[in-house]
Amino acid sequence: MKWTLFIQQKLKVAGLLALVLLVVIITNLVERKRVDDLGESFISFYQDRLVPAADIFYFAENLYQKHLYVQKYLLVKDPESLVNMSKVLRRHNTVIDSLVRAFDLTYQVETEYLCFDGFKSKINHYKDLEFTIVALAQGGQTQQALEIFDQKAAPLFRALMSDLKELTEIQTEVGLSMINTSMGSVAGSQLISNLQIGLILLIGIIIEVLILTSQVIKTRQKQKFNLN
Repeated sequence: MKWTLFIQQKLKVAGLLALVLLVVIITNLVERKRVDDLGESFISFYQDRLVPAADIFYFAENLYQKHLYVQKYLLVKDPESLVNMSKVLRRHNTVIDSLVRAFDLTYQVETEYLCFDGFKSKINHYKDLEFTIVALAQGGQTQQALEIFDQKAAPLFRALMSDLKELTEIQTEVGLSMINTSMGSVAGSQLISNLQIGLILLIGIIIEVLILTSQVIKTRQKQKFNLN
């Protein structure tokens, strides 16, 4: 009977050791998944938030430079500005088109997609107005070009700046959400790690008790054998 109990104790120790191994394997797999997710989150934060935030700045810069250049000619009537106007506008439009293509490749939440889609439509309309203004100015119809600039191009320019402001706010909001999610993942990893350590310590104590118990049983068995 004592030997049966002794074997049972050994089996319990082996089972608990197997449980420790299982816990370590499972927690390592969970942690590996969390690390992978955290890595993807950082990559997404850079590609889909930081880079687009910089692109928004370049959108604003190029739109402002175009708007300022046209305004300068219409108000000052600088002949040199008129000669170079088409070339300057094409250069800025090329940069803007490349920024649009780059922004389209990023992940966008629904509000961001809708805002940027409207922004692209306004950009195309703004380009059409620019070409009309340039054509009128080059044809000597400066006053008519100025009226279109004041009544249509200027309000549209302000709408474009408003869209960029909204996109910036969305970038900030989504970026903060991603940071909070990452922080939650880190906190979850710390919790799992603490639970793993606590469980291993508890199982270790139980194993120690079982080993001591088995040693007591073994000692008593020897003493009984010697008495016989």
